[in-house]
Amino acid sequence: MLAVVRGGGLRSLAAMPQQRDLNAETKIWRPLLPFTRSDLQHYADLHHLDFIEDESNKDSAYLRNWLRNEALPVWRGRIPHFDRHIFVLISVRYRKIWSCWTKSYGRITNLCTAEAGFP
Repeated sequence: MLAVVRGGGLRSLAAMPQQRDLNAETKIWRPLLPFTRSDLQHYADLHHLDFIEDESNKDSAYLRNWLRNEALPVWRGRIPHFDRHIFVLISVRYRKIWSCWTKSYGRITNLCTAEAGFP
């Protein structure tokens, strides 16, 4: 959401990937990404593990933390089903963009094929 607020493009609508290449030799893997904070807390409690949180996550001087700790709770409190509304909005916009792109791609492919003399 922060990337969208900062004016990011279509790619900023995507969630953080579970895996991505950092460089040619190194991959970043986030195996716990599909789990919610409460899932992880429950697992830690169930298995008597210490749940450790990075203290910097509480520091709202960082924009990402301000958004998470201060802005989102206010929006969620004032707008019923806020998260669902955002998800639907993004999904609808993405589908429209995807549809437009696939139609344009088809037209460009047909045009280039015809100009090159291919059937």
